[in-house]
Amino acid sequence: MNTMKKMLFLLPLSAALAWQCAAAAPLADASLDLPQPTCAEQPLATYLFALVGKGKPAPDGCGRSNADVTRAFDTLLAEVPADAAPRLKERLLTGPSAAGKPLSIEAQTWWLYSACQAHACGTTQLAALYDPAHRHMVGRLTLNCEVRWLGNPSDAQRAALDARMPANLEMVRRLGECGDAQ
Repeated sequence: MNTMKKMLFLLPLSAALAWQCAAAAPLADASLDLPQPTCAEQPLATYLFALVGKGKPAPDGCGRSNADVTRAFDTLLAEVPADAAPRLKERLLTGPSAAGKPLSIEAQTWWLYSACQAHACGTTQLAALYDPAHRHMVGRLTLNCEVRWLGNPSDAQRAALDARMPANLEMVRRLGECGDAQ
């Protein structure tokens, strides 16, 4: 086959492969950081465990329960069958986390939160976004080395969660901490 025929033969194939790679590539994080208020200025600027855990004190001294966030959190976790994750809410609220951070995603304000199980953050963790305007939460749950998207997040929300709180499942699998999913 001469060079011109090879090129004409390979051109559609390489174009198809390039399109497939582009289609499979993760979306870029298009979220924007918003100014971080203090928890005294904005009650959502505290820890998730303080907002949804009954009376758990927050290190910032501002944490207080929030019925809207609690309902959204409970609705989100209800997507996981109880037998697949016994006491999931209780377990997620035992580990370290960071105070909520406001982001703008698709021109809407979302609050970024994290939660994980103490001594098992690699295998039981939640990265979540809360929308105070619609009282809705979406998130990525890592449970036994499997990722589950909860609350039907958009592609932009998934990209923001993946960029800001990446899940390193390969490292967890290498450490042999996958529980029943191994």
